[in-house]
Amino acid sequence: MIETDYKPTLLILGISSFVGSNLAKHFQNKYRVVGTYHTQPVVINGINSIPCDVTKKDMVIKVTQWVKPKYVIYCAGESSLMHCQSNPKVSELRNSTGVVNSLLASDRVGAKFIYLSSSFVHGGDQTFLREADTPLPETVYGHNISASEFYVQRSSVNYLVLRTCPLYGIGYGKNVKNIFEKILYNIKKEENLELDHVAKTGFLDVMIFAKMLENILDNKITNRLIQVSSKNVMSYFDFATKVANVFKLDERFLIRSSESFFNSVNKNKKNQAEFLFQMDVSNLEEIINAEVPTIDESLAYTRKNFKI
Repeated sequence: MIETDYKPTLLILGISSFVGSNLAKHFQNKYRVVGTYHTQPVVINGINSIPCDVTKKDMVIKVTQWVKPKYVIYCAGESSLMHCQSNPKVSELRNSTGVVNSLLASDRVGAKFIYLSSSFVHGGDQTFLREADTPLPETVYGHNISASEFYVQRSSVNYLVLRTCPLYGIGYGKNVKNIFEKILYNIKKEENLELDHVAKTGFLDVMIFAKMLENILDNKITNRLIQVSSKNVMSYFDFATKVANVFKLDERFLIRSSESFFNSVNKNKKNQAEFLFQMDVSNLEEIINAEVPTIDESLAYTRKNFKI
């Protein structure tokens, strides 16, 4: 595959994922976007998608050598905390092995490797997480992405690690719904949705994140770990209530869960009242030369750009 003269190529590994599909849509006018999927193809007009199992090193190398991208974005991880906890081998394959293979393939073609990590790399005990803080994960997912963050920073000379809060919006694929889609779906179906009220984290519209990533790439930032989040944090239950209020939906179907996932993971913390995943975003604000939005501001953006 030969790269065009006017558009550099961006390869999204995991284009059928919620984040991958939205990044593809956002960047398709600026880059020649090519995506890979494992078992579930996604159709986005103007974008080619090809099958690839990121856990197979030779397959990833073959794809990247064929595509010859300038950027490789890894969106093929498994981000469900509960699924990873119940299926540690799957989590290791998707969140560690796949990252190692993809970074190797990316380096071989001289592409910048962009790894999307998560604020859940931490255990929730620290009050204000900084990029320089040592991660202390307590979940299977946290351990896997912590190892991948370290591996990317240690092994590559052309990378970005973006540690994000939960991103929300509407995906183009048929994968598991993100928190925003779950809220809209359950309320529409008049079905109860139990939501964690102990973990406090940021929430950010995925298209705001896409614009931030574009800004970072335009500024030619490299070899950095950058935290990306809304300015403030709140529980999943409080976020869902805000979504219902902003979109004028019936919040009766939003239920505070009786037990938090984070309490259940560590029996020594089964009575802990709060797990805080707030991240310092001052470095990001310096790069993009703007303040990051609050959750309310992010939802206002969502409301303006999305119609139910």
